[in-house]
Amino acid sequence: MKVGTDSVLLGSWMRCMAEDRMLLDIGCGTGILSLMAAQRTPHAMITGIEIDGISAKEAKENALRSPWPGRIEILNCSVQEYASSGEVPVFDHIFSNPPYFSSSLKSPEKRKSEARHNDSLPFETLIDTAMRLMSDDGRLSIILPADESRIFTEKAHLKGLYLARACHVKTTSAKPPKRILSEFSKKAVPAPFPETLTIQDNGTYTAQYRKLTEDFHPFF
Repeated sequence: MKVGTDSVLLGSWMRCMAEDRMLLDIGCGTGILSLMAAQRTPHAMITGIEIDGISAKEAKENALRSPWPGRIEILNCSVQEYASSGEVPVFDHIFSNPPYFSSSLKSPEKRKSEARHNDSLPFETLIDTAMRLMSDDGRLSIILPADESRIFTEKAHLKGLYLARACHVKTTSAKPPKRILSEFSKKAVPAPFPETLTIQDNGTYTAQYRKLTEDFHPFF
C-alpha cells in the first residue's frame, strides 16, 4: 500500500495537542497516520487498529523502525473486536482515513477492496466507536470525499458528534473540493466556517500546501 495524499493531508491538518496522552488510529493501514501523530505528540501513546493482516504486519515493522517504537502499538483486528475486547482506554484523539466506497465496483484484489469499501467499517460503526471510546473533551478527525463527508456529518450529528472544524480540499483552484477534512467533538458548537486548501496551481504545489505538510515532505 502506497502512502497517499489523503493520509498526508489528514496527518498534517488534524490537531495534535501537547496534552494528548492516548490516541487511536482506526484502520491504520501501514501506519502513516500513527507515525505522523507520534512525530507531533511527544508524550502520547498511539494505538493503531488494522483488519488486514499484511498491512498490520507492515505497520508494526514501520513503527519498530521509527524513532518512536515504544509509543506505537499496532493491533491486527477489527474496530468492532477492539471496542468489545474488555477494558479499553478512553482516547483524547481518534483519527481515521476510513474506507468510503459503498456501491461502486470492487477491486479484484481483496486488500484494496477492504481498504476502499466500507463493508467492514460502515460510517455508523466508526461513529459509534468514536462515541464510546472518546473522552468527553476528545475529538475525531477524518478525511472523506466531499459527498461522503456530508453523509458522515449528518449521521454523526444524529448520534451526538458535532462538526467542530472543516477544511475543503481542492486539487486546483478551478475545481470543486475533492476531499473534506473534518474534526468532530461531543460538544455542540456553532457550525464552523470551513477553511479551503488548494494543493496545486499551475502544476506546482501551493505555498499553503507546502506550509501545511512541510514537516513530512523532505523534498520541501
